[in-house]
Amino acid sequence: MTSNFNVTLLTPYLSEDLGEHLTREEVLEHIILYGHDPSNFSEERVLRTPERLVSLSSPSYVGSTGTLPRMVLSESDLVISGNTESAEETVRDLKDSGLIIARFSIFYGEPSGYTDNSPEASGYSLDIPKDVSTVRAMLTDDNLLNALTSENESRIRMALNDLNTNLDQPVLATPFLSEALINGETVDL
Repeated sequence: MTSNFNVTLLTPYLSEDLGEHLTREEVLEHIILYGHDPSNFSEERVLRTPERLVSLSSPSYVGSTGTLPRMVLSESDLVISGNTESAEETVRDLKDSGLIIARFSIFYGEPSGYTDNSPEASGYSLDIPKDVSTVRAMLTDDNLLNALTSENESRIRMALNDLNTNLDQPVLATPFLSEALINGETVDL
């Protein structure tokens, strides 16, 4: 039996084809300065694993605020967000929601270069290098997906350790992971 795993992508670097909205020069600037990878999930809304259908949702960032209704977020098993000042503010607003939110950022492993906040201070439970292939590896690893839905911290950390053996840069669990899982037991969005 196949089950669903719902992911909300709160960064256009994972969810949009920047070439549809920017000039070629602007896209190159985003690639060089901000680590944009055009081979993102802009053309994909579902990933398949042996055990799951991984549904990807995201707001449209052109002509909108780039925010999603809480209803969409409440259905998410994982949220992956960028680390701009506005993205970080959204994550801070969701800090007590119980959502597991991963940071996808050029500031991987360090405080934000915009706010100087650590990932955990802002409410990120995981820290992902700005590498689309790492996100794809995460979202197609049934062991990790099962661990995330279990909401069992030691199981999540073991699944991350297993996943990380095959990655150039590991996905980091922040100290906030514990708090997010505790909040998840007590909060409904």
